[in-house]
Amino acid sequence: MKIVVIGGGYAGMTAALRLGRRHDITVISEKDRFTQRIRLHEFVAGRSSVTIPLAELTQGTGIDVVAARVESIDLAAKQVRTADGREFGYDTLVYALGSHTDLSLPGTAEHTYAVERAAELRERLEGGAEKVVVVGGGLTGIELAAELAESYPGRRIELVARLPLGTVAPDPAGGHLAVPSCSCWPASLPGPGAGCRGLVPLLAAVVLSVAVEWV
Repeated sequence: MKIVVIGGGYAGMTAALRLGRRHDITVISEKDRFTQRIRLHEFVAGRSSVTIPLAELTQGTGIDVVAARVESIDLAAKQVRTADGREFGYDTLVYALGSHTDLSLPGTAEHTYAVERAAELRERLEGGAEKVVVVGGGLTGIELAAELAESYPGRRIELVARLPLGTVAPDPAGGHLAVPSCSCWPASLPGPGAGCRGLVPLLAAVVLSVAVEWV
């Protein structure tokens, strides 16, 4: 069976690698590298790169990787067309383009660094930003706050969460949240003009991709 996978994220690559041994797989991705989104907090805190070339990830699997942007899908003809004019026929299509952080809340687009801007946030921190507000008390937010407190011991790290963290914070994250350099309190996102300017807020949200299959 010929399968075309659109998207080189978690869902797309998981589908491709699991099906590659039994089927003819083509992965079409606008980017030629796989980004480990659940490790972006480590990258922000100064760790090494969290991307892997798709060619390296699929080496020896027989999977074809096409670095291109998909322009259209013809469901009747079962063909995918890329922006550079190439066409790829399929028996089954996996649509796994992923998602992005919702920045519709007033002020977030102008004054925050979402997960997609991890490289920019890292540059800002390395440039000397003294105070960081992490918005989101899930595992990603907790991990990011702990990583930043460890990597930048002289900075003020604040974690804003809607609900108390409770026992969700394991060691060593719990230890960092208990020290003066990193504080946490239940709160909602501030409205416009509530004093976000001058800080380095980050919407700490990991959005997983979803694969939809047409047969």
